[in-house]
This record gives sequence, C-alpha cells and structure tokens, in this order.
Amino acid sequence: MYPTRIRVFEMKKLFYLLSIAALLIIVTVSCEKDVTGISLNKSSLTLKIGETETLIATVQPGKATNKTVTWTSSNPLVATVMPNGLVTALSKGKTTVVATTADGSLSEMCEVIVEQVYVSGITLNKTSIYLEVGEKEQLIATVLPENASNKEVYWSSDYPSRVSVTQDGIITKHQKIGNPHDYTTITVSSIDNNYTAKCRVYDN
Repeated sequence: MYPTRIRVFEMKKLFYLLSIAALLIIVTVSCEKDVTGISLNKSSLTLKIGETETLIATVQPGKATNKTVTWTSSNPLVATVMPNGLVTALSKGKTTVVATTADGSLSEMCEVIVEQVYVSGITLNKTSIYLEVGEKEQLIATVLPENASNKEVYWSSDYPSRVSVTQDGIITKHQKIGNPHDYTTITVSSIDNNYTAKCRVYDN
C-alpha cells in the first residue's frame, strides 16, 4: 500500500517539476525580442580629408534582446569606420558605410563622400635675409590650411647665379649683389592654387 502512495507522490512531484520547467521556458521565450529593423541617423555624409563623424545606428524594436551592430566600409582607403560608428575620411572619393545587425543580419547604408582640402595660402618663416658669399640658409614654407590635401611646393630664384635655392628650401649665396638696396628674390609657390610667398636676400 505504502509503495503505491510513494510512487504516486513521486509522479506528482515529477509532474510539478516538469510544469515549472515548461513555464520557465515559455517565460524566457516570450521575453526575447527579435530585431525587426535598423536605421541610421544619416543616409549620406560629406567630409573633408582628415575629418571625422560618428554615425548612430538605432535597432528596432527598442527592447530587442540582441542590439549588436557591426560596421564596414566598402572602400577603407577613402574612409574607415570603427566598431562605434566613427567614420574617418582618408582620401578623396566615395565609399559606403554599412551597419548590420547580429540578429537577423539586417542592414542600413550611408554614402560617404570625401572631398579634397584645397590650399588657401602659403607663408615663409623669413621674408628677408642678409648673407655673405658662400653662406646658406634654410627657408621653411607653411602651406595653409594645415590639413590641405596637396602640400607640394616649388622653389625658385629670380637670379640663381647670385642666390640659388633647392627644392628643399635651402638657399646659397654665390656672389655679391653689389648694390646695398638691391636683392635677389626667392619664391615658393604651392602646386595647388598657385599661392606664393617671397623672401628677399641682401648682401651682408
């Protein structure tokens, strides 16, 4: 008689435990929310070389269980994108930045256009120099703005037999100019937009 009661009790206990487990599974499943969509705060973005901007991805629904997003750039030579959506412009051109959800592989794109930064001016560290024959001097050109895409320059002298200049900006005095009011002009020119800056070289 007692063994029968024990078996009935054990069966009831097992049934109870199975019911609790099933209920937990149902609750867990009902709490999980699948991703249904993704959007970006911008569909297009224009940057100049060297600039950065962060794209923001919004995963739907707001209570989605897995909101993980991966970022990729179709042309990382033009612009790269970090795991947090930070876009960095590297060179002139176009690329597409894509945000993709880990859940469902849903994606949204942003077209990124990177523009060249044009030269707006050029300066020299010195505008006049007094040199003896045989002396040298290093001139330093600064191309503006600092993030200009093409900072190439060309150096020239209006009287190279008296004062010459290398393409590194090193000037050399070869002979006396003679007239104390006369001078030789060294010119540096930007390849982009042809801005110029000049330095006068006098006899010392």
